[in-house]
Amino acid sequence: MNKTSVISRATLLLALLGVLLVTVPVACTTNSVESTVDWLYNYDQALSQAQSDNKPIMMDFWADWCPPCNRLDETTYADEEVGAFLNENFVSLKVDVMKSNLPQTYAIGNSIPVILFVSPNKSVLPGGKLVGYRGPDTFLSEAKAIYESWKSQSTS
Repeated sequence: MNKTSVISRATLLLALLGVLLVTVPVACTTNSVESTVDWLYNYDQALSQAQSDNKPIMMDFWADWCPPCNRLDETTYADEEVGAFLNENFVSLKVDVMKSNLPQTYAIGNSIPVILFVSPNKSVLPGGKLVGYRGPDTFLSEAKAIYESWKSQSTS
């Protein structure tokens, strides 16, 4: 093998490596979808707002490494009707299970995502624990039923 051949192969190898370095990170990133939900990220702030507005809290327990959690963000929470309903009737709180003690406080278990619907006095509402991914229609139906049950109990 002559010197020119070695240089040509090395140049080709470097060019391929450069293409990989540019394209692989782009291919590995997820498409960021804008959430329609007005999220809070601080429990004390969410609790204070829930108490002052007399609204229940919807807590989404998630982690960035959790595919079903990411799917909720990309589909369910991106849905206009879901966002409008949650924003009008709940204080919505995102809880990163890797950075919070709330999973232990509310004993959510080992599976995520978990969505808890909690009254302004911190108690989980009847039927208010959803485990696993829910598409927009299913989630909205369940959230409406939980809200209506809470509303009827809170006004009686």
